[in-house]
Amino acid sequence: MDVQDIINTVSQKSGLNQALTEKIAGTIFSVLEHEAEGTTLSSFFAKIPGADALAKQYDVMAPGTASGGGLLSSLEGALGGVLGEKPAR
Repeated sequence: MDVQDIINTVSQKSGLNQALTEKIAGTIFSVLEHEAEGTTLSSFFAKIPGADALAKQYDVMAPGTASGGGLLSSLEGALGGVLGEKPAR
């Protein structure tokens, strides 16, 4: 199973369009990549072709990223996109 299979399955089962599903998956992979660096979870990316590239494409935790709020802001942004709005604080 590669990253496109995951995106296709999630998109189909959730009813979300492909582009939004890709952005959400990339954001989640990005957070996992940053938070799991140096752990056994890092090998996760080796097992799913394309996951590392997608994480880098939607890297919400990279230095200089405009969000600036860390993990919580990243997840709120992804959820806001799914819901069509930003969650209230």
